[in-house]
Amino acid sequence: MDTIEAKTGESFFYEFSHLDTVCMEKYLELFAEKYSDDLHIIKLDNGLSKSKFKYVNS
Repeated sequence: MDTIEAKTGESFFYEFSHLDTVCMEKYLELFAEKYSDDLHIIKLDNGLSKSKFKYVNS
């Protein structure tokens, strides 16, 4: 999975063996750790893989 900052082009990349809710949650946790002092808005594309994620607010 990859997240790219539009203005600077900085990216955060982490590779998983598959895509599912557990991997997406882990990716977001790792992203939040790296950028803990910043506020981010993440826009997901309409790819079919995203439709199987179950988002839970914690």
